[in-house]
Amino acid sequence: MSKKVSRAALAAFALISTLNTVQANVVESFESGNWSAGWNGAATAGTVSTNAAHDGNFGVEMEGSTWAYNTGIAFTQGQTLSMWIRPSGNSSGRFYLGFGTDASGTDSFVSATNTGDIRFQHNSAFDFEELNTSTQAWGNHWYLATVTWNTNGTALGQLFDADGTTLLNSVTQSGLTRTGTGIALRGFGGFSVDTLSVSSVPEPSSLVMLLAGVAIVGTASVARRQRGA
Repeated sequence: MSKKVSRAALAAFALISTLNTVQANVVESFESGNWSAGWNGAATAGTVSTNAAHDGNFGVEMEGSTWAYNTGIAFTQGQTLSMWIRPSGNSSGRFYLGFGTDASGTDSFVSATNTGDIRFQHNSAFDFEELNTSTQAWGNHWYLATVTWNTNGTALGQLFDADGTTLLNSVTQSGLTRTGTGIALRGFGGFSVDTLSVSSVPEPSSLVMLLAGVAIVGTASVARRQRGA
């Protein structure tokens, strides 16, 4: 393989590697058999149980209908928050994945089996104000719920199937103004949850620069080969 081709291949590899760095950093696995340190209200929000495990040995049965929040886990704009969730067969409840959290409240991406949808809420003082919704049919299996908090005050909530990659539904919300960097969880009506993760999304400008670099190297390589022909 020529050095010209090698440079193009390395540039392409750099782009692929950057895309692949969008990997989840697990911030709460429950694998100690308990909620980790830093959660306020966890004692009444849900019970760590082997029956609620998605991966590993433990998950949480969200049963208390109260909020648990943790301001020691950082989740900021430009990142994606994800959690595995499973409604029970007769679930008529909701699970709330909260972000922008501090002691005064949170915003949340809500998986709502009782109303057959996904939605966003404002939860100032941990109360609720309903926002955008999207109709969703639910089954008795695991889903991956994610919320991407963008730097322009919008958020994208997505629901993936049990394989974690098949997108089933999404909903967007604008006008978000909370500045907290904590995480909040709430559930009732038969939800099991597991493996809370945070991942960073590469800035679009960085990806554009990488793509431009690959194009320049590739074009230069082709031009040199043509001159040498």
